[in-house]
Amino acid sequence: MSYRAFIGKIRKGKEEDYVTAHQAVWPELIEAMREAGVERESCFVAGNYIFVYVEGADVDTALRKLQNESVNMKWDDFMEPLLERPVEGCSHLFPEMTEVFKM
Repeated sequence: MSYRAFIGKIRKGKEEDYVTAHQAVWPELIEAMREAGVERESCFVAGNYIFVYVEGADVDTALRKLQNESVNMKWDDFMEPLLERPVEGCSHLFPEMTEVFKM
């Protein structure tokens, strides 16, 4: 089992839209995620910040597969207006976090 964590940031005033979208994630996106190898994904929100946890047998391979899935690309386009880069100078909307402790 492997896992990854990512940080994101919601644009001011778009918090409710982000939560609403994630209360109704498209079933075809969830299916594509499962087919790619994602076994578990959780999104947590604190203020404007998002923490995303992804788990699966091989998360790196699953995420690479998802990059080429049309439904995933449509979801990214749908979500993009709600998001901003969480780390100054970073080109990614969801940069990977570095694990520094594990119990």
